[in-house]
Amino acid sequence: MYYGFDIGGSKIALGVFNKERRLQWEKRVATPQDSYEDFLQAVAALVLEADARFDCQGSVGIGIPGMPETADGTLYAANVPAASGKPLRADLSARLGREVRLDNDANCFALSEAWDDEFTRYPAGDGADPRHRRRRRPDPQRQIDYRT
Repeated sequence: MYYGFDIGGSKIALGVFNKERRLQWEKRVATPQDSYEDFLQAVAALVLEADARFDCQGSVGIGIPGMPETADGTLYAANVPAASGKPLRADLSARLGREVRLDNDANCFALSEAWDDEFTRYPAGDGADPRHRRRRRPDPQRQIDYRT
């Protein structure tokens, strides 16, 4: 199983995917704001809950805003103050007993496009927000098709 995290300033979202990259389960919790220990515990608790639910030890990948890893392994993320300035990947890897992969959330989005073109056509100015599918779309002249 693959555990994909989308971490932001207000929520930590986990999606659990099978080998065919099909979503099996998802869960969201609020992002702890004040304590790095609380932040680590929130992520670790989600991983352990997924491990128990699927009776396996899944691979962990995290998308987070900011500079996920500098030369010394430090995370810089203004949107996630509890973890900014800390060695997030190393600390989570040690706590979970497995490798944790970490990257900028925009890079994760770009990689996801290589596998699934869900967001290759969206109104300019709306970004890659999936909620745009439920809103009235602007003039088709303003839509950008990135597949061509």
